Amino acid sequence: MVAETGAGLGLLLWRALRDVRAWAAAPEPLRPFVFPPSAGPDRRRLLILSGADERLWAPVCIFICLVEQREPADPARVLHACRRVSQWAADHGARVTAAAFDACASLVAAAVREHPY
Repeated sequence: MVAETGAGLGLLLWRALRDVRAWAAAPEPLRPFVFPPSAGPDRRRLLILSGADERLWAPVCIFICLVEQREPADPARVLHACRRVSQWAADHGARVTAAAFDACASLVAAAVREHPY
């Protein structure tokens, strides 16, 4: 991922991927406790410093809201955000990143079926 997108953006996307996987793996009642309070501000800093393409800002902000847990995350929005990042990566020749976010979208879809709201 870092090799395909560069250090700053690669780190941001890797953390987003890790965050979504952790969220999807947790049973719904435990999701508010998956991330430390510092996760949201940390991800915001990474987004600002990453030089991310503006097409990535909206999906990454959905991932940031996910770690901030101000309110329960909408699984459909998380799924769509994963697909948008995957499409962006595919459009930019970042095949590994695209595949990783496609797989993550599948995890989110499975988690939603397994633990519906």
